[in-house]
Amino acid sequence: MASFVERLKHYNNAAYPALWIQTFEEARITKEITSGMFRKPSTGDPGCRVFQWDSQDGLTERTDGRVKEFKETEEPLKMFKVIKELAANEPSENIFILKDFHLQFSKPLKNIEYIRSLKNLLETLKFHRNMILITSPIVKIPTELQKDIQLIDYKLPDSDSIAIKLNEVATEVNQSRKGKDKIEIDDLTKEAAIEAAKGMTASEVENAFAFAIVENKAFNASFVKSVFNEKILQVKKGGMLNHIETDVSFDNVGGLDGIKRWVQTRKNAFSKEARDYGLPYPKGLGLAGIAGCGKTLISKAIANEFKFPLFQLDLGGLFSKYVGETEGNFIQMTKTVDSIGRCVILVDEIEKYLNTGATSGAGDSGTSSRSFGTLLSWLSDRNNPAFVIFTSNNHLALPVELIRKGRFDELFWIDLPDERERRDVITVVINKFKRNINKFDVDTLVKLTKEFTGAEIDNVFKDAMFAAFSEGKEVDQTYLEKEIRALTPQSKINAEAIEAMRSRVEGRLKPAVLNTAAKSYLTEVRKIKA
Repeated sequence: MASFVERLKHYNNAAYPALWIQTFEEARITKEITSGMFRKPSTGDPGCRVFQWDSQDGLTERTDGRVKEFKETEEPLKMFKVIKELAANEPSENIFILKDFHLQFSKPLKNIEYIRSLKNLLETLKFHRNMILITSPIVKIPTELQKDIQLIDYKLPDSDSIAIKLNEVATEVNQSRKGKDKIEIDDLTKEAAIEAAKGMTASEVENAFAFAIVENKAFNASFVKSVFNEKILQVKKGGMLNHIETDVSFDNVGGLDGIKRWVQTRKNAFSKEARDYGLPYPKGLGLAGIAGCGKTLISKAIANEFKFPLFQLDLGGLFSKYVGETEGNFIQMTKTVDSIGRCVILVDEIEKYLNTGATSGAGDSGTSSRSFGTLLSWLSDRNNPAFVIFTSNNHLALPVELIRKGRFDELFWIDLPDERERRDVITVVINKFKRNINKFDVDTLVKLTKEFTGAEIDNVFKDAMFAAFSEGKEVDQTYLEKEIRALTPQSKINAEAIEAMRSRVEGRLKPAVLNTAAKSYLTEVRKIKA
C-alpha cells in the first residue's frame, strides 16, 4: 500500500485542488508533508513549496530553519488572495496547509464569503496544479464544497513508528541516568508495549511511554499496563469506544456450547504461527437471538478467552447532523480500531442503529447509506486482529448486506435455553451467588423455568434472595419456586415476535447449541420453517 506522501503526490499529479484530512496530528502530518514534498535538488525532483496557515500566524513558509511571513494573512479572505497570486505567478507547484479551517466555516457572518472565495480559488489551483490541504480533527465540509473537496485518510502511527518512539524514550531515560546502570527493555516487553500503544497519536504515544517509565522506573509488565491505561483514557475522550473490564469466563456462561467450541478452535489464530500457517485473522461473530439469552455475556467471555481488551462501540454517537461529519466519524472509528491492534469490539443491539430503514439514506441526503457503505467495506476488507462482535435482538431488521458471509466469520442464533442449557444456567447462577447446589432440586427448577431466558433465571434467583433476606432466612427451593411461578416470561408475552424470528433462522444463522441432534433441535424443538 502506498504511503501517505506517495498518495498525496498522486493527488497532486492528478491536479486535485483541495483535500480534507481528518487528523488530530497536525504537527506530524505537517512534518511528513514538508519533508516528503520539498524540492530535492540532488535527485532532480523539483518537489513542491509547502506553505502553512493558521488563524494566529497567518500564511507562512518554513524552509531551512527560516520563516517567511505573509503580512496580514490571518484573515482568510486576504489569505485566499495571496494564495491565488502565488498559484498564478510562481512557476513551482505549491501546497497550502490550512489548519483547523473548519472553525472558519463555522462563523455565521463570514462563512458565505469564505465558501464563495474558496470555490473561486479552486479553478486557479487546479489549472496550476496547486493544492490546498485542510487538516482538522473533524470533517465539516460545507454542502456547497462537498463535490470540490476530497476526503482522504491519515492513519495513526503503525508498529514501526511506535517502536521508534519507544527507543527514543528509552535512550533519553538512560542518558539522564548519568553513570547509573541502564534500564534494559527485553523483546517481549517491547512487543507488548508497542501493542499497548496502538490506537494513539504520536504525541499520545510519546507521553504514555514517558509517563509509564516515570511511574514504574523499569520496562516491565507494569510499564506495559501503564501504557495501556493511558490508551484507555485517550480512547474514552473520543467518545466512540468504551473500554469494558471483564472477568467473565466461559465457566460463567451456561449453555451456548456451539459458540464456545467455535471460539476455542480460533483462540490461537491470532498468533505468528497462524500467520506462518497461512491463516487469516478471525474477523468476528454476529449473535442474534432472543433478548436475555446471553449474547452480551458470551461476548465478554470471548474477550476473556482471547485475552484481548474489550471495547464497546457506540454506533449512535457516530451519527451527526452536520454534513460530512458522520462520514468522518465512521472513518475515524475504523482508523482507531485498525490501529488498536488485538481487541474485541462489541456492537450491542446493532439493529437500533443499522436497521434496513436507517441505512437507506432516505431523508438525510444519503449520509447514512454512505456511512453504512464505509462500514461494510471496512468489515469486508480489513486485515487487522480486531475481533468484532455484534448482537441483535431482531435479525429480521438487519440489512442483508450486513449479515451476509464475508463481513463476519459466523452468524449464530441464540434461542431460549433447552433443558440441558437451563441446567447449565441454573448451575452457573447458584454458583455465582455462592450457594450449595446440593440444597436445591435442580430437576424441578429446570422444568419450572421452561421458556425462561438466562437473564430471567438469574433475576428470579436474585428476587428469591431478596425475599429470603427480608425475612431473615436463607434462600431455598421454596423461595425460588414462588418467584418462578410469579414471573410471566417474555417468551409468552412476545410469542409472535419470537416465532417470526425463529421462522427465518434456518439456512441463515447457525444454532448456538452443540449436540449430535442439531437438526432435530431446529426442526422439532424450535419448529423452524424456511
